[in-house]
Amino acid sequence: MKLVFPKFQYLSLGLVVPIVLMLASCRSVPSSELSSEPAPTIRFLLTFDDGPSIRANNPTLAICAQLASNDVQPGIKAAFFVQTEHPRGGGTPRGRVIMGELHRQGHVVGIHSITPRHVDHRSLSTKYLTHALIEAKEVIRAATGEVPEFVRPPFGAFDERTQEVYAALDLRLLMADMRARDGIIYGYNGSFS
Repeated sequence: MKLVFPKFQYLSLGLVVPIVLMLASCRSVPSSELSSEPAPTIRFLLTFDDGPSIRANNPTLAICAQLASNDVQPGIKAAFFVQTEHPRGGGTPRGRVIMGELHRQGHVVGIHSITPRHVDHRSLSTKYLTHALIEAKEVIRAATGEVPEFVRPPFGAFDERTQEVYAALDLRLLMADMRARDGIIYGYNGSFS
């Protein structure tokens, strides 16, 4: 799937979750209340990092369900930057099935983390980075039937050398233009869910 990205506003997961929750609580407007004026086109790209999850209460699939079916705009598509080797995600058979499901639903699947843990691509040797990206591309191709075109490195960390490796492997760097500090924990973090 070739994508051409016009000017978009990029949102990261820290902003998307509240937006998705707000969309879930919105009500549909009866057609009798709608204006006959065409609505302006508002375009932005939703992106998600760090999936797919294989937890029983699967957040990756929950996000997909919310994007697919909501009262405001059903059928929303997003880009998912996956961890191809994570032991509780893309490094498992179930995680790879979920990658395929993301693609079947019309979402873009790109490369995020290429090691079992988040590792800054700049800290990897050129040889290892190249080899791991080739393997990640193959994992995604096997799961989706398409070779990924996009990469978003962990922590948003890249340099000239890593960009050269991405370009040599026909990977385009796609970064967020907003920082929501998602995934960055400064101090105690907890959840009742």
